[in-house]
Amino acid sequence: MIKKFVLIAGFLSLGTSLLLAESPVELTVEKSVSAALEQNRDLMITRLETDSSRLEFDNRWNSLVPDISATTGLSYRDDLLFPSSQGNSSSPASLSAGLSLSLPLSSTLAHRMEQTRIDYEAQMISMETAQKQLIRDVEKEFYYLLTVKNNLEVLQQNQELAEKRYMQTLENFNNGFSSELQVLQAQVSAANYRPQLSQARSDYEIRERSFLILLGIDPETEVNLTGELEHPSVELNAPDLVSLYAAGRQDIRAQQKSIESLENSRRTAKASGFSPSVSVTGGWTSSLNDPFSGSSWSENGWTDTLSMGLTLRVPLDGYIPGSSQKTTLAQTDISIEQARISLDSLMDSARTDILNLVKSIRTSQEQLELAGLNVDLAAKSYEMTEESYNLGVMERLEVEDAQQSLLSAIQQRLTSQYQYLSGLIDLKYALNLDSIDDLYTMNARSYE
Repeated sequence: MIKKFVLIAGFLSLGTSLLLAESPVELTVEKSVSAALEQNRDLMITRLETDSSRLEFDNRWNSLVPDISATTGLSYRDDLLFPSSQGNSSSPASLSAGLSLSLPLSSTLAHRMEQTRIDYEAQMISMETAQKQLIRDVEKEFYYLLTVKNNLEVLQQNQELAEKRYMQTLENFNNGFSSELQVLQAQVSAANYRPQLSQARSDYEIRERSFLILLGIDPETEVNLTGELEHPSVELNAPDLVSLYAAGRQDIRAQQKSIESLENSRRTAKASGFSPSVSVTGGWTSSLNDPFSGSSWSENGWTDTLSMGLTLRVPLDGYIPGSSQKTTLAQTDISIEQARISLDSLMDSARTDILNLVKSIRTSQEQLELAGLNVDLAAKSYEMTEESYNLGVMERLEVEDAQQSLLSAIQQRLTSQYQYLSGLIDLKYALNLDSIDDLYTMNARSYE
């Protein structure tokens, strides 16, 4: 009996001996997330886009810097067929230099500077969304691979049991207690597990390489995933989650920022079409005739000019019915209204998403509890069936059926564990939380 108990315990255990190399890199879900946040290429691109937006926001004051340019040139002129009646007393060559500046000032300037802030905050939301999506994808893929790995270990142990049964039948045959047909049947039964195990290993390795690419790690790196699939049950209050967290979702915040951008665009268009603007200009030029003559470089040879200007522009076409400015404002108003309707739709979708996820998690909890009971029953049935087989009361096929039932029960429990964890991860993302532990923290607070 003790021997059988040890055998069943070994069959149910989920060790870490399968798929290990000599010195594999240990990967937990925390290390996987950390590696992805640091090395994922798509996130790197998004991070650079955020840096570019921040650079523009930090230097938004440069709109107040005038356009400044410096010029210099050398010119030559001379009469050809028809000389001037006044004659050409000055030198045909001249050297000139100048400096000019221009600064347009209008009420749109403040709105353009405000737009850099809106764009930067929108990019920050996009960056946060990309990070949260990456964390969600890494966590779900990590636990999926861990599920498959544990299933591989179960298949490996299942094959080992079949091999032991074949060896025992062969020994019984040598002692005259089994027939040659029973030996061949046991051998075929043990061999049938090998293709299934080989295919499962191949699928796991392919999926693991894709996972390492997601983390920004060399796909040929030998790794060992370590973690726990079992997580305690959590009671979730769907209406409270909707009221507390729906408005903080990334898609809601991004849409709100889009509406803010449209409203600022409307203010910019209105200021451009209806508000006056002022342009300040200035310049300085200096020239030197006959620069190749040594005497011309004296102060009497130089001429210079300083100019300044102030221009007031008052747009009038914005007051004409049907003008482009009025049309632009009307179209922007329509776009704003459309964006607000889309925001309402997103809020409805957010509420539905959270409610559906909570419902799915509750269903997964029930399935997980049932799967655990099935494993206990299947394990007990297998133990009793093998004892009866060893006593000669039951046939080998009955033992194999009991073994297959146990294998199926364990696989179903693994699948249920992953579905439950996957639901928690999706809900964490839907609520814009940082960790699954936050769900358990909320659950604990609800019972205080």
